[in-house]
Amino acid sequence: MLDFKDLESLGFDKTDAEKRFMGNPDFYIRCLNIYFRTNDIARLEQLCAEKDWQQALKCVHTLKGSAGNMALVRLYEIYSEMTEYFRAGDAENAVALLPSAVELEKALREAAGYETD
Repeated sequence: MLDFKDLESLGFDKTDAEKRFMGNPDFYIRCLNIYFRTNDIARLEQLCAEKDWQQALKCVHTLKGSAGNMALVRLYEIYSEMTEYFRAGDAENAVALLPSAVELEKALREAAGYETD
């Protein structure tokens, strides 16, 4: 079973998750696995490498919403900041936050015991 304390140390808000998922940790875990399968941070990395800022904005905005829905607050905050930078036309500062997001995504996956390639 997932130890939520590991996730909490990475910015997971257990109280918010309990509200969002009606106090059902099994439901949260099922949704978290869906989140990990569908959350494509690699796509954001690719778009940034290609300097496709319009698509990067759309991608990071989606990532932000997904992280927020899963009560992954620290990750949500990074994606929110990136979104605002992209909207302001400041791709340089947005991209500067990408390594932090990648690192946190990886740590969250590991803490959740999610199997990766």
